[in-house]
Amino acid sequence: MVGVGGRSKGCKTCRKRRVKCDEGKPTCDRCHKVGRECEGYTQYIEFHDETSRMAQKLSPNYPPHQVSCPSTVSHQHWDESVIELPFTPLLMNPVWDENTLFTKFLVDKLFTWDEDPTSPHSAGWISMLLRPTEDETALSFNSIRALATSYFAKVHGHASLLQKGARQYSHALGALQRQLHDSRCAMEDDVLLAIICMSVYELVTVTDPSAWISHCTGLAQLIAIRGPHRHQSGVGHAVLPTIRSSISIAYIVNRKRCFLEDPEWKTIPWALQGLDSKIPVERLHDFLVNIPGILEEMERLLAWDPKLPGREEFKEKHCQRTFRTLEELYSWRWDWQREFSNSTYLIRPNDFDFEDSFLLPSSPFETVIWFSTPYRATELIMYNSIRLLLTMALETAGIDIEVPVSVNGLNDPLLPMQGSRHDVAVEICRMSNFHLRSFHQSSGAFMLLFPLNVALRHLDGDKGRVKPWLRGVMAIIADLHGFEVGRRDFRSMIIEQKKVQSI
Repeated sequence: MVGVGGRSKGCKTCRKRRVKCDEGKPTCDRCHKVGRECEGYTQYIEFHDETSRMAQKLSPNYPPHQVSCPSTVSHQHWDESVIELPFTPLLMNPVWDENTLFTKFLVDKLFTWDEDPTSPHSAGWISMLLRPTEDETALSFNSIRALATSYFAKVHGHASLLQKGARQYSHALGALQRQLHDSRCAMEDDVLLAIICMSVYELVTVTDPSAWISHCTGLAQLIAIRGPHRHQSGVGHAVLPTIRSSISIAYIVNRKRCFLEDPEWKTIPWALQGLDSKIPVERLHDFLVNIPGILEEMERLLAWDPKLPGREEFKEKHCQRTFRTLEELYSWRWDWQREFSNSTYLIRPNDFDFEDSFLLPSSPFETVIWFSTPYRATELIMYNSIRLLLTMALETAGIDIEVPVSVNGLNDPLLPMQGSRHDVAVEICRMSNFHLRSFHQSSGAFMLLFPLNVALRHLDGDKGRVKPWLRGVMAIIADLHGFEVGRRDFRSMIIEQKKVQSI
């Protein structure tokens, strides 16, 4: 590995802003004078690709999947032989192997959210997953290696590395199958972490339209067998927020009721800390886990022949349950408003710094919604997604939601009972810029996958430029942030898969 000459030695913040850096150490004075956080300096190293040589050593029992690599994005030019690493103090003879590089890239690019100070376990499972291990046969070790290799390859458009990641993934799948056949091993926390990595892998590669849902439904069966008491502490408790959201979204797409809606799964895992220990997003998950069952009832109601008995009684119970959930969701929103009233503000799209705006399509909005912290942004965009699904279920049942407009007009962001479904979908879109800001790296794009899919399904009557803009943002999530699933509607993927299975 040798240094690469001819590159700017300025700090990353100044290079993004396209301004001259004074190259002060450890941080530059220019950033300090304008009140910006200096992101430090970049140390360049040259990485020689030895994938072909390494591939010859791999067992022929794990053939590469048939994968495709997206075309290079027009505004970025990737050099497959060069990797950019964050500046760190030089060590004597540092050892950088492929797995270390790819895993570091995954963590720095995707797992970038800081631990929420109000949560005792927000990012705990990530640190547990990445803790050093000498056991390279561990299932989670092989799963994170497959994900890290494939994610690096996807973002950089590296086809041969993508194939290597596919072989590693195939190896991890085989190990998972063997471990699941052992009733004792199947209950270990290592299995949970591995399946989460595998589901994210499928969001990146989309080797099968419904593979990520298969992982989530398999994870759901495993969690149901483990029971809620196994998730009161340790890894089981730390990973619970990720598990609940992932399983709920998979069951929402399939329109199937989820066991997580049972009261024991909303109480027992928090029994040791007390229910008051739930942070706002965990209380939102209590609503999210109800949505699959409500949508299943909605589908059943649509398919029910009006001439057959029992339909009206079933419809009444369905609407009462949906109304009750919506009222409780509104109560959560009012509590949020009282506690975090100063957490949002509006800015104009043309007020963005260059690095925040040049990758996005031209905005169709006069203003977009900004947040004080990523936690508030995650909470409010998830709230809007749940609200859309609940109001859609009610309107599908023929119940019109009154939308009163106050004398002073609508609040921005919308308060409960303000705005139509279209308005709420547009509000989700207006929150996207914050999630895609450069300091979020790809974690913001990951958080947007579900809300943008929900918003897309409620913009059918849009006569402006919102829907085309949203499609452009989803393409960027696929091209620049590696999530190929962002290019496709979640629901249409499942419909497509069912058509293939029926042939």
